[in-house]
Amino acid sequence: VTYIPLVQIDSVGGIHSRNELTASGQYISGMVPFPDARRDDVAILQSGDSMAPTIPAGAILQIRKIEDWQGFFGYGNVYVLWLKDERRITQLIKSYDKDPEHYVLCCSYNPEAADEELPRSFIREVWKVVNVLINKGW
Repeated sequence: VTYIPLVQIDSVGGIHSRNELTASGQYISGMVPFPDARRDDVAILQSGDSMAPTIPAGAILQIRKIEDWQGFFGYGNVYVLWLKDERRITQLIKSYDKDPEHYVLCCSYNPEAADEELPRSFIREVWKVVNVLINKGW
């Protein structure tokens, strides 16, 4: 088990939702144990219900930065996308068949949230969700 920093920022499930915690106020609030974590992994909080019930609000996400996402996007995985307007969104990313060169398809686990295409040019950083820690109240 490796302990990684819990950075006090969040990612929201909804593509049009605002983050509850701003990046300008981010700080490390503690260390969280994750099996097989890497040295550069970090943990952040999940907000909103677009990824529920699989990733509910309040979950802690272990995320890993993808350096060369422009060259290769691992479709079918859950990512935190840091957008150019400073929002961070958690979505299952699929290929957008109509224009895969310029867009990705953002999908939610919540059936009430619609899938939406997102311009690749609007993505600043990509972080893969490696693990999810959910407080089930035990």
